[in-house]
Amino acid sequence: MAKINFPKKIKVAGFEYKIILEDKFNGSNVDGLHSFTQLIIYIRTTQHNPQYTLSVYMHEVVHAIDIVYCGRKLGENATDQLSKALYSFIVNNPKYNFSNSEIPKTVQIGDMKYTIKYPSDLKNEVSPKGLWLIDKSGLIINLDNTIHDMKVTPNVLKVALLTAIIECIKTEYNLDQYEEFDSLELDILAHGIYQVVVDNNLDNFLRRGLNKYFSDVKK
Repeated sequence: MAKINFPKKIKVAGFEYKIILEDKFNGSNVDGLHSFTQLIIYIRTTQHNPQYTLSVYMHEVVHAIDIVYCGRKLGENATDQLSKALYSFIVNNPKYNFSNSEIPKTVQIGDMKYTIKYPSDLKNEVSPKGLWLIDKSGLIINLDNTIHDMKVTPNVLKVALLTAIIECIKTEYNLDQYEEFDSLELDILAHGIYQVVVDNNLDNFLRRGLNKYFSDVKK
């Protein structure tokens, strides 16, 4: 199996977590653990496909985002489904760059390809925060760069797009089955995901780990 070079730490808002790799955790057979009180994420790395191990890591990171940004809203099953969806989005969209100001023309979410219409004029539309609106067809994300006749900064625009993407993820991955999402503010969740991905280069880490795995498989 390909070895994954995990980072030693990950920053979630103002909190810095240590990443500890173990064979077992106090005799437990679980594959990942998150501790906010200790600010530690434990990952078991042996005897598993690296794709699975990376998804476990994403699961524990989502736990950290939920606690720090959302006030511990998500249960275990909702966290598991959301983390798998986010992991899939990142690896299935290798050209999607969280860090720069570029707005892609399309994104892959689940098995569906969504078109991003940008810039869209949403002044006369009823849209969350006035910056994005999902077309009734369900496959078009309209994105505006102005609100109250003022242009927003590139990072605000990227968070707005990520919020819209999470709304689409809810549909494609059936996240509405979890009642936690009824009270979860998606824009706050998107802020947390954006910060963690950008500050820790998480998207490139996941893609490098996956590419290394497939490279080693071919050898």
